[in-house]
Amino acid sequence: MPALSDDGTVVAFATTPATDELTDGDTEATTPVTDEPVDGDTEATTPVTDAIDTADAATLEAETVEAVTIADERVWIRDRFAETTRPVAELGSGAPGISGDGCLVAYVVMRESPASAAALTAVDRCASGPSGPLPIGQIVDTAGAIDGIASAPAVSFDGSTIVWSTGDDIRRYVRNENSLVHEPAEIFDADFVPTPEVRTGPDVDVSADGRTVTFVAGPGAAPFAPDVANVYVWSQPDEAPPAIELLSVTASGLPGAASSGSPTISADGALVAFDSVSADLAAIETAPATTPFVVVVDRMASTARVVADDARLPALSADATRLVFQTGNALRVASLDGAVTDDRLLADVDPDGLAAISRHGRWVVFASAAPLGVEPADKGTDIWAVDLRPADDGDMADTTTTAPPPTTVTVPTT
Repeated sequence: MPALSDDGTVVAFATTPATDELTDGDTEATTPVTDEPVDGDTEATTPVTDAIDTADAATLEAETVEAVTIADERVWIRDRFAETTRPVAELGSGAPGISGDGCLVAYVVMRESPASAAALTAVDRCASGPSGPLPIGQIVDTAGAIDGIASAPAVSFDGSTIVWSTGDDIRRYVRNENSLVHEPAEIFDADFVPTPEVRTGPDVDVSADGRTVTFVAGPGAAPFAPDVANVYVWSQPDEAPPAIELLSVTASGLPGAASSGSPTISADGALVAFDSVSADLAAIETAPATTPFVVVVDRMASTARVVADDARLPALSADATRLVFQTGNALRVASLDGAVTDDRLLADVDPDGLAAISRHGRWVVFASAAPLGVEPADKGTDIWAVDLRPADDGDMADTTTTAPPPTTVTVPTT
């Protein structure tokens, strides 16, 4: 799955041997949109419509890289403002995460020698300049490789904190401001002391300040495979002891009887969204939902509600105003303003994994092998960026930079 900076301009993604050669992105668009400003102060040449439940409600752009072959299994970093695409130094890298400011990229490198292991690695792309090769990343930690499964690390806004699941526990690393090396800070699972019978899932997320972590854990026989997974939050409040809170909770305060997962957290740590197939959760006690469904928990108000049923894989904007999720074979986005105030179709495709959304909900990035109306279609998986700004620019907060992104294309998805 791709990872996205808060302003929507930097995308980190991985190519794999299963991915065919990616095109150079020079295919002419059917309807070009030129020099669309990110800050939204000037109307775009072809503005995005504000229609709901229509396939033309999004502007899509193909973000593909040039001459990437199937042998190049590694993480790539696309700077949409600078119009550069650079690989990390390590072959065999994958599962990227990125800081909110777009500088620190953390990823996993699979190693076969001297023993099979997954190495959590980080590189500061901003320190290396806007172009040219990236340096070899700093190895933050290693864990046993489990059948090629890798957890994408979560990174705080400024890159000072990295959170990673090893399949057996959750690890939090904090950057030493003198050495600039990320060092272990805490190791935990569903309790403060990791226990062998508790396994952690691959999905983690972290608040902007790095002090609140949401993750998946449960009893299980194998790493990354809890038999019944539940969603938790670990937090370190100011001047208070750390706390672990169960979010996928029943009305009686117990963990859900069936699995929940894919947690995503707002920048302030107040809202967490996750998907679930557990029909006994307190969130659906008064409003039954079709499984799987997406729950939003307001930790400050101590409330939980279902925002979409027959839905999965949520991604919450950092400001908690927009929620992207998959339903059926489609990608949708909902507004969160006390209630779901609108629900619109982004693309009639089933994306490859989780989507990513920018801080204020304007940009959504996802991976898909579907051509989405672009001709000629290549045979591999492309990374797509969706511009959600409506035509009147009245209800969508903009990103934090005034620099224009690269040329976009309007793509019909019917």
